[in-house]
Amino acid sequence: MKKFLLQIALFLSAGTLLNAQVYQQGFFLKDYRPVYRINPALFPDSDFIGGFELTRNKVQNYGVSTFYYPVDGGLVTGRHESISADQFLSRIPNVVARNGEIGLNLFAYGIRRGDAYHSFEIGFRLPTTMTAPKGIFDLLKRGTTDTHYDLSDLGVKAQGYFELNYGYGRKLSDIVSIGGRAKLLIAEYGLSYRFTQFDVEKSDAGYTIFSKAEIDLPSSFYKAEGYPDQKISLSDIHAHHKFPRPTGAGAAFDLGVAVTPNEYLTLSAAILDLGGIAWHYGNAAASSGYVYFDGVGPLSY
Repeated sequence: MKKFLLQIALFLSAGTLLNAQVYQQGFFLKDYRPVYRINPALFPDSDFIGGFELTRNKVQNYGVSTFYYPVDGGLVTGRHESISADQFLSRIPNVVARNGEIGLNLFAYGIRRGDAYHSFEIGFRLPTTMTAPKGIFDLLKRGTTDTHYDLSDLGVKAQGYFELNYGYGRKLSDIVSIGGRAKLLIAEYGLSYRFTQFDVEKSDAGYTIFSKAEIDLPSSFYKAEGYPDQKISLSDIHAHHKFPRPTGAGAAFDLGVAVTPNEYLTLSAAILDLGGIAWHYGNAAASSGYVYFDGVGPLSY
């Protein structure tokens, strides 16, 4: 139990120090060629061709100051003995969330023809989401000092899919430009694991955990033996086909407009990834049960 909670906390807190490449940073770079990924109404003045570009992006509701504190000229985590529990927990949101995406752009081609711009891309996307309730960090900081903890909303979600897209942008005048991108999505696999209920109760004999969890594993490559009786353990999941097949398909669209009244100012507005994926080969199940343990002591770092 202690090891499990610690791994989640370290993963989230360590993520604040990752130097991730964010697409939106390209908006402020001169001659950033794939700027149409931010807004299809924005495009460079020249043609380009590229490929095998690895990108990373993340959005989270916490920062470095949430978990790290300056002490005696150095940095310590909020679990250090010099940081009080009230001070540490006051900075943590009720549900800590981290959304990220790793992308591999296999091929990209942009063509400028007069006032029009055409773009073509083929790539692979891996968006992920991880959530952890505030109670986990309360447990790690103070140990099991209370009689009840609600650790619901603990979960992880990931999807992997190929994306083929075509974009078109056009200048309507020297000031206004519009654009759009159409995306064909070919899904390979997905994973969703979430605790809808995770209660820790104190009794005379120790602590009792009652949990309800849901898992969804849409994949043609993996199959859960317990499905569809909804009696699945992770050890029951194994390879079903020698080679993975498409697990689903879908489409998405980007729409944008940009206004540039002068060379020093650009007003940009866009709607990105409007669409979705229809999944097949589902392995869905739910489980519930009790676990008993003696408790968790406070941890210091």
